[in-house]
Amino acid sequence: MTPEQITDIERSIPFLERYGLDITNHFYQSLFEKHPALKSVFNMSHQRTGNQPRALASSILAYAKNIRNPDKLLAHIRLIAEKHVSVGVKPEQYSVVGSQLLESICTILNLKPADSIVRAWQVAYQELAEIFIEVEAKIRRRSDSEQDFTSFKILKIVEESPLVRSIYLSPANGKVPQFIPGQYISLKLSASDGNMGLIRQYSLSHPWHPEFLRISVKKEVKGKHRGQGSHAVHSWQEGDMVECSQPCGSFCLSQDQAHKVFLSAGIGITPLLSMALSLETDDYTLIHCDRDQSSVPLLFDSQLSGSVELFLEDATDHGEAHTGYLNLDTVWNKKFDEADFYICGPVPFIKAQVLKLREKGIGEQQIKFEMFASLDESF
Repeated sequence: MTPEQITDIERSIPFLERYGLDITNHFYQSLFEKHPALKSVFNMSHQRTGNQPRALASSILAYAKNIRNPDKLLAHIRLIAEKHVSVGVKPEQYSVVGSQLLESICTILNLKPADSIVRAWQVAYQELAEIFIEVEAKIRRRSDSEQDFTSFKILKIVEESPLVRSIYLSPANGKVPQFIPGQYISLKLSASDGNMGLIRQYSLSHPWHPEFLRISVKKEVKGKHRGQGSHAVHSWQEGDMVECSQPCGSFCLSQDQAHKVFLSAGIGITPLLSMALSLETDDYTLIHCDRDQSSVPLLFDSQLSGSVELFLEDATDHGEAHTGYLNLDTVWNKKFDEADFYICGPVPFIKAQVLKLREKGIGEQQIKFEMFASLDESF
């Protein structure tokens, strides 16, 4: 980009702050009207709730604010690129998306394609698209398959609790793909109308095994904007065939020698369980909070060699558990000062734990989490 174009991008920041959501709402509505097939790579429930337009508006604004130092966004770009690969985004789709985004900018801000700000955004988008395409190509090269989705057979289903079931998946052809503990797979699921209209991501809850991949899925309360994916998974039977992506994700277990502390809440335990079970040492601590003992069968049925601390709302049936919300002060020890922390759970839980760790002087490089939220949602 030229210095003048960078200045034009920065000039657009006040307009993006005020009209960014209008732009992205117009963008998605127009995109799906003109290219309905693209709905398959988006979580449409996030469209209906407005989460996706808000996230895109925040990402565009963050890109504008960091246009002189885009390297600050590389971690977030990698996170999104992993998601793109998992749902089958194609390089050629970037031009379609870019054209519609520029059209929406022109429409909402009452600009013409020849205006300098629009031309600057055209160049900025192209540069960003090229970065994504390059990163996604590297991610795809990790897989032995040239297909975005391959067939797996359901070997076994274990009903861990009334709401959680574990699915053991075996590839119909070929080997079980390699992955790093903490990663997830995307699944093509049948919508309530019977169409294969859903793609959902589920963390792998078991370390790599030569015979299967395992996911553990909680059945969510089904509503207008949520629960369709988990209800589809809970309708599966042993022997069914399903379509799975290659393992993806940047929330991964590091191989350094630092003590590991895993902080989880609810079904957020799944990627952390894969991490903990993969370690060949007992030098780690898993701290989990949940409603009661019946809500965490995965934890009790797993062969965990490290230290485990439980915080339960109702600890009546588990005398060794702490009662109430997770309190790090209760279990803190000297090892934690130099430890790596991995956090997974609902967004409020993640925020609370990150803030607590910062209060205790834990460095940012020691805190690892993945949150599918707006780019500018800082805390």
